[in-house]
Amino acid sequence: MEQKVVKNVPVESLRLHESVGIVPEMSLEEWEELLESIKEKGIQVPVHALEDGRILDGRHRLKAAKELGIKEIDVIYHQMDDIAAIEFIRDTATKRRNLTPAQRAAVVLEAEDLCRQIVEEKRKNSLGNLKKGDKRPDLALGPSREKDSNIPDECYSTHREKDGEIPDGVPGPHREKVVKIIF
Repeated sequence: MEQKVVKNVPVESLRLHESVGIVPEMSLEEWEELLESIKEKGIQVPVHALEDGRILDGRHRLKAAKELGIKEIDVIYHQMDDIAAIEFIRDTATKRRNLTPAQRAAVVLEAEDLCRQIVEEKRKNSLGNLKKGDKRPDLALGPSREKDSNIPDECYSTHREKDGEIPDGVPGPHREKVVKIIF
């Protein structure tokens, strides 16, 4: 299990992870409440970031710190690959934020799309790196049948359904979550 160490770091050393956009922004009312709370009490919860300073969770706290002139904030750093980072963003947002069921489902589906893009890019890179005479992988199988051991199972789709029709492409372990959200 990963050890959590909180470090106080300069706000300028942090930036948003490119995938945080899968989570909807706070409403204006939520933003104003957060800003007022941080003015009164400071930032109470550390943000989560990758070791390179890309924020996974806490983009609004980071924005508030910048707006209020706070120079340093507490950060919990994580070491993980891009797919695990997307899952972290997805999971923290769907478990904690006040999102509608449709927004939660959209976050899950957009996270899966990003995982697929990463898988496809890895596949293209591996094809480009093939030496002459190497066996070419069967691209017709797709990520749901041809598994890369470096890609977590949750990024592969399954075709199970529960209590009705689920949109194609919902990742296997998350089908039940989406079913609960949609139905």
